[in-house]
Amino acid sequence: MEITEAIIPCAGRGERMGSFTDEIPKPMITFGGIPFLQFVIYHLNQAGIERFIIPVGYKGEKIKDYFGDGSDFGIEIEYVQSSVEAESGGSFMRGLKILKGDSCLMHYGDAFFPTDLRPALEDFAKSDKKGMVIASKRYTLEGFADKNNLEVDKNNNVIAYGEGNPNAKYLDVGLALFRKEVLNDIEGDHFKLASILFPKLIDENELLVFGTEIKSIGIGNIEKIGRFNNYLKTNNLLEKVKAMKKE
Repeated sequence: MEITEAIIPCAGRGERMGSFTDEIPKPMITFGGIPFLQFVIYHLNQAGIERFIIPVGYKGEKIKDYFGDGSDFGIEIEYVQSSVEAESGGSFMRGLKILKGDSCLMHYGDAFFPTDLRPALEDFAKSDKKGMVIASKRYTLEGFADKNNLEVDKNNNVIAYGEGNPNAKYLDVGLALFRKEVLNDIEGDHFKLASILFPKLIDENELLVFGTEIKSIGIGNIEKIGRFNNYLKTNNLLEKVKAMKKE
């Protein structure tokens, strides 16, 4: 079973970004003239994702106007209407309802995890679990509070989620894989994904972790914008992403 669909929730306001999101949603912040979301879509497309479901809310027309139906980028995009109030979980569930297959990748619109995602997709497709978190294996850094939030057992099952756990060795970086059947596990449509769905799957022993030692370089706050700019100076990713769009 090949996973070829992704849901990218992009409905939030991006409060921590200050004036950067006064006129555009956070995923449309540009780097070298290219929206951050285009880098995300390119990266996922390299892993075999061909159909993208994008829940939009705040300034969602900016995303629709730029990406359209995805044909100019060699992909398929379908939008669903969401809202800031729906939170990540509500937006994701709206997208899951129009999934064509039985599994998908969930990728937050402000996340970027520069690792080959194909092994994770393959492992999940072969598993019988309802969910898998793609995570960064981190070690406590001197002088910094440890933010690790995933504790796993010897079989890579997630057994606890949340910060402040000394046994947590992995960090959730905003990417996960889910079966469409998780729609049956949740009631309501206004909730944070990690606060409601993750604990339920953990209780059912239905959540795996796929970990690497790669660090996330998303744009979760203003300070991280500079870090992503610096990352682009170390490779030719900007040129590759620019070439994705047909003139």
